[in-house]
Amino acid sequence: MMTLLGGLGTLWGPFIGAALFIFGQDYISTMTEHWMIFMGLAVILLVLFMPTGIGGLVNQVIKKRQKKVDDVYRIEHEETH
Repeated sequence: MMTLLGGLGTLWGPFIGAALFIFGQDYISTMTEHWMIFMGLAVILLVLFMPTGIGGLVNQVIKKRQKKVDDVYRIEHEETH
């Protein structure tokens, strides 16, 4: 479950998933003794809407930012020549 949270395709994704799972478990268990229902629901929603996990989402954001930087560099480079 921790690997699903963090992301299957990354090296550091399972570490993030483990940290989020433990934090979520500790936080939700202080509010209710039925914390497993809420954690299960969170994992189901994450798998449905973010199948690559948190690590995959971070990778997508990094790639989009890098593409913007590359586009700006390319435009500036074309203007100077």
